[in-house]
Amino acid sequence: MSRFLSETNIELLENFIATNEPYSSDLLPAISECYRNDAINDWNTINDADTPVTTYLQFASAALGMTSYAFYKTKDGRIFLISAWCSELSCYYHVNSTWHILIPYYQFVQKQNDALLYSNDKTIEDSETCSSS
Repeated sequence: MSRFLSETNIELLENFIATNEPYSSDLLPAISECYRNDAINDWNTINDADTPVTTYLQFASAALGMTSYAFYKTKDGRIFLISAWCSELSCYYHVNSTWHILIPYYQFVQKQNDALLYSNDKTIEDSETCSSS
């Protein structure tokens, strides 16, 4: 669901982004699994060409609601993950569709299984080439 922000909140977000560096995208927050579908749906919505700029979509929270996570489309169309603590902006991140929480669960599990199978196959191959005599 789209949240339309007041001009004051839009300016707060735009100024925050303009005056702060994004957190490393290597350290994205650990969003609870229960928010995966909300994150995917809001990611698709925020990336839709018909979604207006300055749209803010809150999709997750943590610490009994003290921390919130949302996608925000800036005035110039860039999309960021926004983190707020007690309704105060705390940081923002560059995000792309490869972030694990944005991959449907069955695809994510399959990807993990494929990685394990490859890892296990390599271990088996290595042990088969070793001589036990």
